[in-house]
Amino acid sequence: KTYCVPYYASARLAVYNKDMLKAGTGSDALPQTEDEFLAAMDKVDAELGKKDKRASSLYFPGRYWYAAMSYVAAEGGQIATYDDGKKEWKASLSTPEAQKGISHYVDLVKKYNKADQTKDEQDHANVMANEKAAVIYGQAWEAGSVTTGENGNPKLEGKIATAGMPGPEGKALPSFIGGSDLATISKSKVQDLGEEWISLFTNAKSMEVLASKNILPNNEKQLEPLKAKPETAAIANAVPDAWFTPIAPGWASIEKEEILQNMLLEIVKGSSVADATKKADDKINALINKES
Repeated sequence: KTYCVPYYASARLAVYNKDMLKAGTGSDALPQTEDEFLAAMDKVDAELGKKDKRASSLYFPGRYWYAAMSYVAAEGGQIATYDDGKKEWKASLSTPEAQKGISHYVDLVKKYNKADQTKDEQDHANVMANEKAAVIYGQAWEAGSVTTGENGNPKLEGKIATAGMPGPEGKALPSFIGGSDLATISKSKVQDLGEEWISLFTNAKSMEVLASKNILPNNEKQLEPLKAKPETAAIANAVPDAWFTPIAPGWASIEKEEILQNMLLEIVKGSSVADATKKADDKINALINKES
């Protein structure tokens, strides 16, 4: 059944300052493997440290759960799994695969984030705009936020680029794919008008306009050309290996309680990964199968 109609999609990728990268490594191209990428971050870190001890080569906020769960996905882990027999969801952050991904992420936070490691990602584009970060992991549109808008820095125009974020095992880091969905209001007396409007707003003609603005459309056919377009290649090619949150009745409550963010914060502050993930799993299991 169709409950909602997808409108557009977006993926996360590396947003980076070409000048900072080149000053540290001699090249403004982001390396494609994680080993090469982290070696480059070490060099950028050393260069930035000569001028500003609070500037980060790789700015990963401690409570950035979308990024942490990308590393979980890279290691073959999941937030939760569905048991077809019992017809219920069960948290799985304390599995070896998930713990490995979380540990890897927190290690990167502790090594490269020279600012407040207990923050989330809400202002990371502003951090880059203030020239306090060489690389952030953000949505494609956030590259524009670095240079434009209320908090943007026009001096960085032409210096901010995007690329796929290198992940473990020589592969690109899997990205969360999210976007907006459209639906009629169940109690509306004019649902037919709502359905007509949604049809016009999400058809191929409308998607053509979105694609021309480098936004991912709601269908694979119109996505395909964007995989070869330089401005959209990184996010378009991230779609096949993307991960998503559990499609569980209680997921909204889990997000509202900030269980993942708080788990990461505890680890950044010194709790063991084993203890923090076990605690998070218990909290998720108490909510995930209940209607939000």
